[in-house]
Amino acid sequence: MMHKQPVALLGGTFNPPHKGHIGPALEAIKDIGVSRLGLMPCKLPPHKSVNGVEENHRIEMVQAVCRQSASLYAELIELSLPSPSYTVQTLRELRRQQPDSTVYFLIGYDSLYNLPSWHAWQQLTEYCHLVVMRRADDDVSLSAELTAFVNARREYVPDNMADKPGGSIYFADTTLHPVSSTALREAMAGTTSNEIPALAKEWLEPQVIDYIYKHHLYQITE
Repeated sequence: MMHKQPVALLGGTFNPPHKGHIGPALEAIKDIGVSRLGLMPCKLPPHKSVNGVEENHRIEMVQAVCRQSASLYAELIELSLPSPSYTVQTLRELRRQQPDSTVYFLIGYDSLYNLPSWHAWQQLTEYCHLVVMRRADDDVSLSAELTAFVNARREYVPDNMADKPGGSIYFADTTLHPVSSTALREAMAGTTSNEIPALAKEWLEPQVIDYIYKHHLYQITE
């Protein structure tokens, strides 16, 4: 039986972190009965600064979002690990640090579809439960290999996962949020705080918008 607080994580570049990322994930953790969500910025190769935005800016934006909700916290474990960065290695290290915790790793249906391209993907459930954020328009069929992987681990009752460290795959029905970090970066490129795009106002926390303009992020479209 697990005794420590469960851990639920959402990974991403968070460049910038927006409600399209976080809203569905908060719905998913409510579904599985977990009270807090860790936003885990992924590590990028040193030569790959996303749209000119360095790691420290991504961290600061995530922390700005987390300060607005008691349900969110920043989980920076992956940034502390050596390159190359693989999700399975991050989860393995998290399991080493928290051997008695139930760990839930949240992914979108698009990530599930592409799971066979991940490093050592079939080992993921050795360290966590996978929670797939499924949307009403997700009708892409999975490969035979992936279907077999899912069917062998699929769980329909969230409570059944709570006393296990990992091993299951659960599908949570979440809301479709048709926005992307790319669209937000493009919308904000070349603008100032006096002309904040409507898209940014709708999908970004005010504190994140302030940070972006203060540090002149996304001002040049690549």
